[in-house]
Amino acid sequence: MSNATKAQVRALRSVEMTMTDPAKAVKFFTDVWHLTPVAEIGGTHYLRGTGAFHHILTIRQAAQTALIRMVFDAADRATVDALHAQVKAHGLTSIDPPRALQQPHGDYGFGFKDPEGRNIAVVCGVVDHSDTADRPDYPRKISHINLNNSDPEATFAGFRDALGFTLSDTTRKMRFLSCGRDHHSVVLGFGGGTTLNHIAFEMPDLDSIMRGAGRLRD
Repeated sequence: MSNATKAQVRALRSVEMTMTDPAKAVKFFTDVWHLTPVAEIGGTHYLRGTGAFHHILTIRQAAQTALIRMVFDAADRATVDALHAQVKAHGLTSIDPPRALQQPHGDYGFGFKDPEGRNIAVVCGVVDHSDTADRPDYPRKISHINLNNSDPEATFAGFRDALGFTLSDTTRKMRFLSCGRDHHSVVLGFGGGTTLNHIAFEMPDLDSIMRGAGRLRD
């Protein structure tokens, strides 16, 4: 089956993290990068950009800092079901079948582990924001997540065949994968173990990037 006929996720909605000091982490992401808190539920902090997504980052407390989950957006329930079938056909481990969710996580979705054991969720029906105008110096959304890999070939095949990603570009050190109109939403590195390399925000202009970098340095 070609990618043109596969079900596809259509965006990277959010990334879920644990931090040893959530209050300090929230202050960093709000003061330095101008994410906006939108909710705190059961000790989990939800932060948004200026785009429509309800949140693009969640932070909760744990004994060590870690990437907990990547959350991808699907168009509707039928697409979620089709993606779940592709995940199973590819031989990945499904954590749960598609089921009803509670907001702000969406109406419907499922979770599974990628070939290297990272948690991925596919959701639809999230109640998002209508105020989506750009603000100078504020991120719109997550531009991409960059993952180091112990088995880059297996991980690439999983994103391609199970989630419908397409290869946008490749270099000596990494692959750039697309699931929508953006050049890439996921970057897969050739090595480095099963670790997070970085998360990148999309800013409205170069000046916003430079001011954010200045605050980070300070």
